[in-house]
Amino acid sequence: MTSSKPSRRDRAEALPDDLREALRRRLAGRAAAGSGGAPAGIPRADRDRPLPLSFAQQRLWFLDRLHPGDARYNSAVAVRLTGTLDHRALRRALAEVVARHEALRTTFEESDGRAAQHVHPAAPVPLPVRDVPADGLDAALLAEYSAPFDLSSGPLLRALLLRETEASHVLLLTAHHITTDGWSMGIVLGELCTAYEALARGDEPGLPAVATQYPDFAVWQREQLTGDRLERRLDHWKDRLTGAVVPELPLDRPRRGEEAGAGAVHAFTVPAGVTRTLRELAAQQHTTLYTALVAAAQALLARWSGQEESTVGSLTPGRSRTDLERAVGFFVNTVVLRTAVAPGDSFRELLTRTADTVNEAFAHGDTPFERIVERVGAPREAGRNPLFDVMVLLHPDPPAATAPHGLGITPVAVPRRSATFDLSIEFVPDGEVLTGLLEYRTDLIDPDTARRMTGQLLRLLEAATGTPDLPLGTLPLLSEAEVRQVTRDWNATALPVGDALHPRLFEERAARTPDAPALVAGDERLDYATLNTRANRLAHHLIGLGAGPERLVALRLPRTADMITAILAVWKSGAGYLPLDPALPEERVRFLLDDVRPALVLDEAALTALPDGLPGTDPTDEDRRSPLDPLHTAYVIHTSGSTGRPKGV
Repeated sequence: MTSSKPSRRDRAEALPDDLREALRRRLAGRAAAGSGGAPAGIPRADRDRPLPLSFAQQRLWFLDRLHPGDARYNSAVAVRLTGTLDHRALRRALAEVVARHEALRTTFEESDGRAAQHVHPAAPVPLPVRDVPADGLDAALLAEYSAPFDLSSGPLLRALLLRETEASHVLLLTAHHITTDGWSMGIVLGELCTAYEALARGDEPGLPAVATQYPDFAVWQREQLTGDRLERRLDHWKDRLTGAVVPELPLDRPRRGEEAGAGAVHAFTVPAGVTRTLRELAAQQHTTLYTALVAAAQALLARWSGQEESTVGSLTPGRSRTDLERAVGFFVNTVVLRTAVAPGDSFRELLTRTADTVNEAFAHGDTPFERIVERVGAPREAGRNPLFDVMVLLHPDPPAATAPHGLGITPVAVPRRSATFDLSIEFVPDGEVLTGLLEYRTDLIDPDTARRMTGQLLRLLEAATGTPDLPLGTLPLLSEAEVRQVTRDWNATALPVGDALHPRLFEERAARTPDAPALVAGDERLDYATLNTRANRLAHHLIGLGAGPERLVALRLPRTADMITAILAVWKSGAGYLPLDPALPEERVRFLLDDVRPALVLDEAALTALPDGLPGTDPTDEDRRSPLDPLHTAYVIHTSGSTGRPKGV
């Protein structure tokens, strides 16, 4: 299988439209301001002095110092090479590509209390070959991808060739994110294929010169983003994000202050019809598919959280100059998208508002994220990211790799078992459809919940594209089957009523554990045997006074052991009870008694006047007015009377 190499215009078209337009405006401005109609190139930095880290690298360096060897910031690309593979040419091609890009030969060390880049001389790159069975590929990829890097000692790029058969190999390139990004990994793979084809036929690779090395960009970026220029950008973000609300998601487990770590990915597909309609709707609002996907994600987050604002993170490519298009390094920058989401708004209205948010964010997209966090004063909470917990991405297609002559090349998905955020909602163009990837923290979210989330996102996308002018709060999130489950299956709460009666269950427990504590009220403690005997004595007395099934006994007693004894005794007699707080006003007591008309009222005075010599054995059906039945009334309680007249239930 081979693929044709796209033109520069094709590669630009692979960018989300918002990013492409922001880059076009910025390049146009730089070209107009530069001499000769073109922006000046980034100068080569003085290699005799320590090379500073870029702002993005500085953040990852800090995170690595906090959590050394954290594999969440690894980046990888894998492809299957089918056909007769020239191992020697592949090794030479890999060394050629690494020699071209200083970022791939860089480690990081401290110099005078500051982190600095150290670029190593070009050298051969190890390419171990490992045989892997057909059912062991994912495990081998995951093990290599998850292996940590040491930023100080390096190397920060690893290559591994997994041999499935003599005619099928999987090449895995893994790097720490501090040296590369997704676009860069595509560049590396493309150059590797080009160099391999030339070397395999005995020619020199003939790759074009690299316009800008990443250490030069880092120095240039530090010089550009200083003083008033940086302050204006930081002030913009402070005004935009102060008071931003992070959606509180319905998590399966509470946070315990632990950093994100273990994760999983649930894949889903946005059908071609929905994707096409979403593009058309976005075009009608003079915006893009990326903006529409962000709007849909924010609408869903607002529904989950019940909040009328949604704040998510996203990425800008950070390649605002033509001389950076083919550079390798960590260029992407994090931006924060804060949008109001009211249930009464339509999706069309939200789409317009989100477009304004996206355009504004990308116009200030070169502001270092860590500096934004500092300026906004976002709280640092263990186990959470500052400013947002959910990332939303539409991945551009990186520069395509041309299959070398005689080899087929197909992408291979690299398994992920870690998560950087609570949720990452990612979309990858795949022909006419979008492949969706929901990455989630497994310490907070269960697989079934992740599956339901993606299902609800798909239904919201379908509803939003079909009826974009309906209020967001009315768009359905549940399928017909889920609606039936909620309204019918989960509402089927009727349970068979057995013949077990509370007095009988209590008597059986008293027989099994007579000395076990049954009641503690203040300083008084009663075991099961004592409480049962007292309740039996009182039950016989109540039966003698007329208590029985479907009759009521009013208990005007304080909340003491006597109250519990009386309740149990009433049930043993077969009657139900009406609780009367002794502190109630007499008018209220008279109303309740007139409403219920109990057979008798039991108060503290009546308890004190109990005759001696009452039987202490359990009442029998012969003692009662009629046998006990599970359907007999147990008690009556009244409403507060806020509507004007209390009602007994």
